[in-house]
Amino acid sequence: MKTAGGIGVGALAGGLGLTTLTGGATATSSADYGNVMLSSDDGTVEYVAIFGSSTVTWDGFESDAVEFRIVNEARIPGEVGWTQLNDTGKIDLSQSTWGGDDEDFSGVGTSGTIESAIGLQSNGNHDPSTDWHVVGSQSTKDKDGYGLPQNRIDPSSFETDSDGETETFTIELRSTYTWYSAGDSVEFEKPFTSSLDVEVENEARSASGSGDNSGAVAE
Repeated sequence: MKTAGGIGVGALAGGLGLTTLTGGATATSSADYGNVMLSSDDGTVEYVAIFGSSTVTWDGFESDAVEFRIVNEARIPGEVGWTQLNDTGKIDLSQSTWGGDDEDFSGVGTSGTIESAIGLQSNGNHDPSTDWHVVGSQSTKDKDGYGLPQNRIDPSSFETDSDGETETFTIELRSTYTWYSAGDSVEFEKPFTSSLDVEVENEARSASGSGDNSGAVAE
């Protein structure tokens, strides 16, 4: 099991992010966690989970990056403010590995890459036991015994009241990457933001029955 400091989300569901600051320093990230379609008989959501992988590339730093940190957050615009999902804390770029088998980085330098993953098996297939419940209660997350994310959005924000109604909710995701040079100085910082849509359908009420032998008798 990965600990709370072992995984990053990267840029989520939004394709490419790019920033350029003084000195020509840049950081880019790409990933696709897609959208989610949910249906329930009472218009409520138990949880929303994401999974996938991302690669962040940095370049043009004036000093070597020796550590990095990722803070992952989520919110429902207009409904719920930013919830911190996870903070990796500072990760030493001189160490040989971090996180799981599908996570890696290039090491100390003025340029490099950080690879991270959520909820994937070694063959790249979805692993429900390690995906991230960005929406849900603690009890639903405890079912798989996995410790990430540390926090999540309350699912009550996704309720749809009317029978037969479908409502789309948007979840915004933000991963802020910070690189540190020697002496604990911030060399570069970049938030990557994107969104995914959750469609919640409250199925219309219905009743049906069938039988081979049926009839009515009146006296």
